[in-house]
Amino acid sequence: MLALNPEPFSGSRVLYSFHYYEPHDFTHQGVKSTTPSAWPWRYISGLPYPAQSADPDRVWQKIQQNILSDPSIALPDQRRLALQQVRERVSSYIVSGFSRRQIASDFDSVRVWAELHGIDPHAILLSEFGVTRTYGMYRASDPISQEAWMRDVRSEAELKGFRWALWALSGYGGMALVERDGGDRLDPVSLRALNGGS
Repeated sequence: MLALNPEPFSGSRVLYSFHYYEPHDFTHQGVKSTTPSAWPWRYISGLPYPAQSADPDRVWQKIQQNILSDPSIALPDQRRLALQQVRERVSSYIVSGFSRRQIASDFDSVRVWAELHGIDPHAILLSEFGVTRTYGMYRASDPISQEAWMRDVRSEAELKGFRWALWALSGYGGMALVERDGGDRLDPVSLRALNGGS
């Protein structure tokens, strides 16, 4: 969106939309992807948010066990490579210190773009954000980190004057607002983060 020249839409009722899933190693942990750069996500679970809010050795022990218990990694060289590459990703995330400060900075960039082009912040829509949760078959974020990240993203969007929408109400993959796949009860942790529950 920041690369868009909105001049042709000046004076219109257009809404400008962006998605937010930063950092992907946190928001997509546990996702089974075949994309070359995304395969480590299937082993990553329990990453803390903020990034430096938990003991990195304990975080790694759980992720290491996810790799070691995968029967599809049969050869020692494959296992060693997986351990090395996933550990690098996990370490990079923790060292980054990712926290609400970075979310605020990212959203400040959007706000500056809007101001530069004379766009009302209410015309900016954060149309997707979310994080994978641990439930059912999904092994992903812990509820404390999930709630904190979702709350910080929502809060920063509101502080900047942006409208927002969560991805998604229902469906499969671990990011739905419903508590269980195929159910209709909403996840209480997500509701608290979105200021919809106590």
